[in-house]
Amino acid sequence: MIRLRRLFLHDLGRKLLALFLAVLTWWWASGQITETDRLEFTVSLGGAPGVAGRSSLTILKPDGWILTKPAVGDRVVITLRGERAGLARVKAGLGAGYDPRAALAGQVRENPGLDVQTVRLRLDDLDWNNPDAADFVLDQEDEPILLTFERERSVEVDVEPAMLDLRGRVHPNYELVPAEAELSPNRVRLTGPLSRVQALEEALAAWRSGEGDGPGLFEPIDLSGATGDLVLPVRLAPFWADTVGIEPPRLTAHLPIREHMPDPVEFDMPAPQLLFAGIPGTEGWEPSGAPLGRWRLSFDRLPGFRPPTDVDEDWIRDHLVFFVDLRPLVRVSRTEQDLPLHWRYVGEDRPDQMNDSLRIEPLDPANAMVKMKRQTADGG
Repeated sequence: MIRLRRLFLHDLGRKLLALFLAVLTWWWASGQITETDRLEFTVSLGGAPGVAGRSSLTILKPDGWILTKPAVGDRVVITLRGERAGLARVKAGLGAGYDPRAALAGQVRENPGLDVQTVRLRLDDLDWNNPDAADFVLDQEDEPILLTFERERSVEVDVEPAMLDLRGRVHPNYELVPAEAELSPNRVRLTGPLSRVQALEEALAAWRSGEGDGPGLFEPIDLSGATGDLVLPVRLAPFWADTVGIEPPRLTAHLPIREHMPDPVEFDMPAPQLLFAGIPGTEGWEPSGAPLGRWRLSFDRLPGFRPPTDVDEDWIRDHLVFFVDLRPLVRVSRTEQDLPLHWRYVGEDRPDQMNDSLRIEPLDPANAMVKMKRQTADGG
């Protein structure tokens, strides 16, 4: 019985040893297996060589040039090949940097008149954040990474509220006052690839000359339901922001939203009263009798002032007085003289604000003066 037990244990030990050796051999052999891995890297721009983030291909920006393809945020593929264990070790958090200045300078010397230059990225020139990665990089003859650069252009342009893309409707009782809108600052610098900045300049020039709906420079602003002044950030529209930078990067729009002003009212001007009639020297002067025609009444905006909404010809007759001041006629020797027509609000509702806000003017500027005639003794 004891002999059988020893035999069994001895046999089990050999089996366990054999199993351990088999696992060890598999583990070692699997680590030596050669693998190929295609890694994706996100393209970014850097201000200094040798700076690379995880899973990024950071391209140093050359002075006077802008990378246009691949664009920032695009992905490129670099193939690594090597033994499995080492490959797994180097690709964790791997990133690379590239300095294109020397290669680009060579292209410019060969093609000095071109505004667009293409550089082939040499994988040997990559600066890896893990130096061991260089031993695993495969030459990519079939899939070369080509970098396209375009000359940089920077211009300063004046911007104004009329360039804003305003959408939606304010509250029905309110309205936007374009004349009081502001865009701050009103001058910006635009920088980007030569072709894109030139296209933007042409769009702005066409808009300023009255052609087209506008350059579409800024993101739309929604005014829906607004009942008060809006102060909002303004950014470049995505169509331009993808390739063109703006400095400062954010502008501020001040959009005044005011209560709706009454529509102008047209009316027939009544015969004016004669002020200071009867004082010495004004005897015999009367309006010529010619009608003063149609006039228009409207309100200017005043802070905190809300004009009446029931203005019509009856309201005008009940609240306004129109008159001619005869005192300038005292020393007039002629028999005809033009005098300006005056008016004044005589109601009780906020008289000072009413007089400051009211604007009354003739449709025909010639009717702004009242023709006065002096009646002579013979009735002439």
